[in-house]
Amino acid sequence: MPCTKSSPRSRPQSKLRHRPDIGFSEEGHRYFVGETEYLSLTRSLRLGGVLDMNPAMVGTMALDRGTVCHEVLELEDKGELDEGSVEPSLVGYLRAWRSFRADVGWELLRDWVEEKAADDNLLVACRVDRVFVHHRSIMVLDIKTGVEQPWHAIQTAGQVVCLGVKTARRFSCYVKADGKYRLVEHKHKSDFVVFESAARVAWWQFMRGGKK
Repeated sequence: MPCTKSSPRSRPQSKLRHRPDIGFSEEGHRYFVGETEYLSLTRSLRLGGVLDMNPAMVGTMALDRGTVCHEVLELEDKGELDEGSVEPSLVGYLRAWRSFRADVGWELLRDWVEEKAADDNLLVACRVDRVFVHHRSIMVLDIKTGVEQPWHAIQTAGQVVCLGVKTARRFSCYVKADGKYRLVEHKHKSDFVVFESAARVAWWQFMRGGKK
């Protein structure tokens, strides 16, 4: 039988919808859709009691390293990285990310690198680190430069909810300074229940003045 190409509408990524209506303010890390403020995913998890992440606990140097590393890997995946500009302390993380990309062979959706997404029900928004396609499955992945934490699974559930594709597979990729990486898939369906509950508690806290 002759082979026929699948139509764009039948491709897995056709389920994804870009949200140019989502605004973002660096000051306070705040998201808006029109006049309505949406809680950031991280803030909703914090106010909802799922995580306690602050500079005093994690360390400002670790937070800064994570931010700069994300910027380097974003440029890498967009084909815009000037390798000579990468700080020596970040070269191992870049090498780890390249190893991961080569090992898994997933198709990167370049127009979804660090793309904004939001859930209009829960009024939560976020940036999704990466979206891949593999064997007709959508793979949502969060990049981590620190140690594994239980709340990372809940974070990826929130990202999938914001994308509106609950059937997507969820992963965290832990890249290390020594050039190694660890890929973890989050499979528990209860992660979605925890995220949605945390988001509702977060809004309750926010409306009461709990704006930490």
